[in-house]
Amino acid sequence: GPLLQVESALDADGNELLRDEPCGPDRNAAAVPLAGDVASDLIRARKTLRLADAAELDALVALRAAVRFALPVGTESLRIKKPAVGDSVERFGARVEITGFSESAFSYRISGAPARVLAVRALNRASTPLAALDSWFVDVPGSGELIAAESYRGDLAELEVVFALEQQELSFPLELGSARPGSDGEQLSSESAAFIEYSEQQFLEEFGPQVGKVFEPELPGQALGTAGPFTLVLRELGDDGRLAPRIGVLAPDIPNLTYNLHGLELALAEVRLRDGRTVSTQARAAVLPRRSFGRDELIGAVELETGLEHAASAVLGIAGTLHLRLARDVRSARLEALVPGERIDAWGVVLEVLELGRDHLALALEGRVERLVALRAFNEAGQELLIEDVAIERGETGARLTLTVHGQPRAVDVQLAADAKRFAYDFRLDLPAAVPAAPSP
Repeated sequence: GPLLQVESALDADGNELLRDEPCGPDRNAAAVPLAGDVASDLIRARKTLRLADAAELDALVALRAAVRFALPVGTESLRIKKPAVGDSVERFGARVEITGFSESAFSYRISGAPARVLAVRALNRASTPLAALDSWFVDVPGSGELIAAESYRGDLAELEVVFALEQQELSFPLELGSARPGSDGEQLSSESAAFIEYSEQQFLEEFGPQVGKVFEPELPGQALGTAGPFTLVLRELGDDGRLAPRIGVLAPDIPNLTYNLHGLELALAEVRLRDGRTVSTQARAAVLPRRSFGRDELIGAVELETGLEHAASAVLGIAGTLHLRLARDVRSARLEALVPGERIDAWGVVLEVLELGRDHLALALEGRVERLVALRAFNEAGQELLIEDVAIERGETGARLTLTVHGQPRAVDVQLAADAKRFAYDFRLDLPAAVPAAPSP
């Protein structure tokens, strides 16, 4: 198949920036295969490059590479009738040996010149090719061999191996002017994520006495309820016997709430069943409400994975707590170079740039994850970019943060809170009573 090979990375003076790596399977000069993407018609390759110790990412002005592949010129097919383990065919220096066979699956090994083998196909009794249900292949390191297996729905009667008679080597050079990933389109943030000083007293005076508003025509759902100044609506309970309630949250316009990653959290404590039982759960998830055109309130939604297996029709209601955290003593630290490996230690929290990608970047956070308030990304001109999403994957000592950014960020500000004032609001969402069945005539 096609291969991507990086040839050089040069600075403005023509100096090579790549580390000299004469050996190793993942060395800079090693080619990587381009493979299909199930989500699109594109083929992609992933290659990790290591720069020389003194080299800087932004010094790179020319990244030269090439896509290479061997184009078959003529083919020849050989069939293995009544295949059995140990059967083989060999042509043009390539050998295909059957290592496993049943009526619905087979495995094989290719040795010699694997590039000469274009396909190994299963045929039914009518000599019609079957569509594979599943398949995999692995290059055996250091052997030049490839092993593979395929499974099918249908009876396998024979196998067909397609060889390339000749191959024409093609190469398509490419050059990039920067090592920083591109963007599908820049979009500036419509609302700055800069922290606004907002005290507990201000919150209590403005929203403390307020009770969540219930607008039934505007919030269709299975159940409605309030939690302090918040309104909750149960959209759905789950499907296929798996309880994963999806709950909408209508929130007052509290400063910082639209981008505070740990400002609002929904915790589910119990599920009440129609047979009288109450089942406990510890499902919880962060809620990040957004602005909605034409509304003063903020709207968010969350799905809670309970791990419980009950039909939705068996549920009478759910209950839990909505947690609000008002960040205090917020400080900001900046990742200025924004290159993989850059680290900063900000008041006991260590952040490291892991990955720069097309419209995304990944950071590692070591320390108390709940201290993280918000992230702000800036382009080269210092304008704040839209961060559409921040995925938080927690670990034992911290978390991996993956930011979806619209544009090419050149700096990221990390906002951390020394403390937070916590408010807890209990809620209940009760479903309508079941309609009794009509009596038998």
